[in-house]
Amino acid sequence: MHVTLIATHKETEKNSRVWMFRDVSDVEKAEREVRSSGKLLRTLIDHSVNGIIRLSWMAVDEDNEHRELRCIFANAAAGRILDTDPDEMIDGSAETLIKLYTAGMDPDDAEPLLEQFLESTQNGEVLDKEIRAETDGKVRWMRLISEPVGEDVAVTFVDITDSKAKEIKMASAALCDPLTGVLNRRGFENEASHLLSESADDASGALLFIDLNEFKQINDQCGHEIGDQLLTIAAARLKSSFRSHDIIGRPGGDEFVVLVPDVTGEVAEKLAVRLTSALEQPYLIGEETLDCAAAIGLALYPEHAHTLTGLLRAADEAMYRAKARCRGVSNIDQSDLLEKAI
Repeated sequence: MHVTLIATHKETEKNSRVWMFRDVSDVEKAEREVRSSGKLLRTLIDHSVNGIIRLSWMAVDEDNEHRELRCIFANAAAGRILDTDPDEMIDGSAETLIKLYTAGMDPDDAEPLLEQFLESTQNGEVLDKEIRAETDGKVRWMRLISEPVGEDVAVTFVDITDSKAKEIKMASAALCDPLTGVLNRRGFENEASHLLSESADDASGALLFIDLNEFKQINDQCGHEIGDQLLTIAAARLKSSFRSHDIIGRPGGDEFVVLVPDVTGEVAEKLAVRLTSALEQPYLIGEETLDCAAAIGLALYPEHAHTLTGLLRAADEAMYRAKARCRGVSNIDQSDLLEKAI
């Protein structure tokens, strides 16, 4: 019985040594894995297409009463984005680096962004902002993400120019009439309402409501393909008759609307007369020569209305009076096609 107990004790001691060696081996293996993971992580960061910098709070006086965020790491992409050697960024202040990042931005946008960044880092908060910058005529969209990592702050710069271009293109498509290229109803109302809301108190302008008188008959007799081409030509004539910043829309069917800002009533009437003449010209489509004059209603801002809804209503009512006057008349005078709001 005594022998058996001794044997068991020796076996236990042997097993303890085995487990000790295993523990040491496991620790060494774990350390190697950590080093390997750290190396892999560093490689991934160094080769990332996103700019990555790490900021740390450092004392700027001997008493450690005042601290400042300074760069302790910057990858190659950060250097490309900020157009600075990454090594030269080390120990640079966060404020200096963000100013480099916002170069090309409108100063009215850059200053508030810098203030937001400094405030978020002081409060240990996450900041996620999109910015638009222009350098040498080239527009660049970037996303700035700042987040606390322990006592430090990690900042990531993401180039979203391509995705933003697609987003803008999709948004533009949603607001444009695909046939004529002018704004659709929603797009026109958005832009026109914004323009009117931003106008000065003494601003003036005009809204024209245009209806192609003979379009329905032409569309029915010649087919939709001819009708579509006629609408496209009419839209092109509208564009050539107005300035680039005038807002042109097609609410639907054979109707168009134009908001003309910063013009007097006299100038607006001259523009409307010129447009009447342009739309009276024959439409040459394939072998067809088609006549499709337009009835135009003119409303002035602020004489007839102060809002877009009011202007549209006044111009629409004027257009229908002109249309009714021309209905069934073979020899239409140009002046009959234009009606001013009451």
